[in-house]
Amino acid sequence: LFDERNVKNGVNLVSLNGFTGEIESRGSFDVATSDGELIGWLRSLPQSSIIAGVSFGDVAERVSADTRALFASFGAVRIADWRESSSYAILGQADKIANALVFDPAYSMREGCLKLYVRIDVEKMAALGGSMSGDRVVHLGAEWKGCGIPEKCGFDEIPMHFFTGEHKDDWPRLCVGGRMVLDRGLNGAGRGLNLVSIEPKTGRVSSVAHFDTYQDGTRLLTKIYWFEKVVTVEPYFESTALEQWLDNLPLGEVLAVVSFDEASTMLSDMAKQIFYEMGSSMVQRLKFRASWYFVGHRELAAYSPFEDLNIPSGNSWAKPIKTSICLPKKLDSWRGRASDVYLRPHNLPRRHFCLKHDRHGDFCSESSVDNPIRPRALSDPKRKGDPVFNMPIVLAAGLSTDSLRICLESLMEQEGLNTQMVVVVYDKEYPENAELSSLFHVKSVPVNSTNGYNSLLLSAVSAAFYLFPTSPAVAVIEEDVRLSPDWLFYLSQTLPVLLKDKTIDVVQTFNPNGYVDTGTDPSLVYRIDHQPPLYSYVLTRNKYENDIKENAGITNHSFKQLTSKRLRTKRC
Repeated sequence: LFDERNVKNGVNLVSLNGFTGEIESRGSFDVATSDGELIGWLRSLPQSSIIAGVSFGDVAERVSADTRALFASFGAVRIADWRESSSYAILGQADKIANALVFDPAYSMREGCLKLYVRIDVEKMAALGGSMSGDRVVHLGAEWKGCGIPEKCGFDEIPMHFFTGEHKDDWPRLCVGGRMVLDRGLNGAGRGLNLVSIEPKTGRVSSVAHFDTYQDGTRLLTKIYWFEKVVTVEPYFESTALEQWLDNLPLGEVLAVVSFDEASTMLSDMAKQIFYEMGSSMVQRLKFRASWYFVGHRELAAYSPFEDLNIPSGNSWAKPIKTSICLPKKLDSWRGRASDVYLRPHNLPRRHFCLKHDRHGDFCSESSVDNPIRPRALSDPKRKGDPVFNMPIVLAAGLSTDSLRICLESLMEQEGLNTQMVVVVYDKEYPENAELSSLFHVKSVPVNSTNGYNSLLLSAVSAAFYLFPTSPAVAVIEEDVRLSPDWLFYLSQTLPVLLKDKTIDVVQTFNPNGYVDTGTDPSLVYRIDHQPPLYSYVLTRNKYENDIKENAGITNHSFKQLTSKRLRTKRC
């Protein structure tokens, strides 16, 4: 891909299609004067892309915090170690841990194989008698002409037959296009929900899956690191795996579902919501030992006409569903009950979050849940290049997720906010904070917070300076803070002073004497000494490295005490 004829002094990268492994694009970026072209290239890549590449020459100090943050979004965990006189190589994908190496001059070669889980061409696989589902080839079973339908389906229709089984010793069955796809001993069919995805234009089965939503279990999980393979036994949550499978269902493919035995006990509200969004009008009524079949697809702006549900009486099994249909290949010809709800734009991640967590009031109300989450646009386009938009912002989340949400909402009120520069650091015992952060399109970092909030606050500041190794300053937001809408604009006016005047360590954004009845001129900024930082502030790297980082591990002082040492500050 790169040799002496086309390699550049700088960063040389190639992007691969995350499904097929095919090369999408490549580029060599000379970062001697600017890495803006590299930043634009990285931002243009699809979410699923894989990047691979190497540096050439001593260019580490020319790579900005923005570029390093983008590499981090592709899983880079050693990007901060790339310093002067070293080289860098990466193989990464968004939201995955990357294989990344930082080389010294004497260690310059690495060889190996990349194992990709690629998307298979449906028609080619079907011609060979199967397709791929996870780690399993989908076997096509016995032929059944027209799936048992007496009158032949039309040319533009797919014959299908569904059977949910009569009792736990029976078996579910599903026929597609005249071949059995689910049956006893075929494609892992069993208790819970059995799913098949179909390419409607050809009628070919592209994948199958089975999820035992009656109970969860454990599984062997293999993690591949650069130098070793680690196998662990971890809990396996069937409904969570089902949600992920449904979320990855390609747009345009048809989903067919048939239940067997008992499928409701461990079926999550989120999974039900996804089925609802695919056209199910009955999944919310699924009960213990009910029988259910359903055919739908993503972005179906109506209820599916291909669905039935039988509810049992008492603890016995429901009456089995045994039905055949001719499924139209043309998706927009499906007829169902139109729904105004479906025609509205949906914020599906927000809806899924609100189904799992019910403590967020108006944020999750029906009138608000589909509102997009994004920062306010700049009212003055001339400020687009303002350095404040490239300043890292770290939120040190406390125990209240509701408080974090309020803070993030106030952060979205800041004009021109660059969400790529925002990091939420939270106690790993509270994973809801990570889910909430993703809704606001900001990064999140879990930490061990064993010594209270001061420990977490120190970890947050350390993480910010680590993730953005070339940033001269970081804005810190503590717990239980709601920002004023002009917070970032105020920092844009004070940041240049902070960076220019080396005798200033901190810019405060809160003045305990700055109320209407105690303040004088609201436009004044005061220079003061020995005032501990409060609530929200900007801290210089020099202050962090000289007074905080160097002493944090060898003293019993709190973060506030370390920050207050020889403090020189400005505040409003």
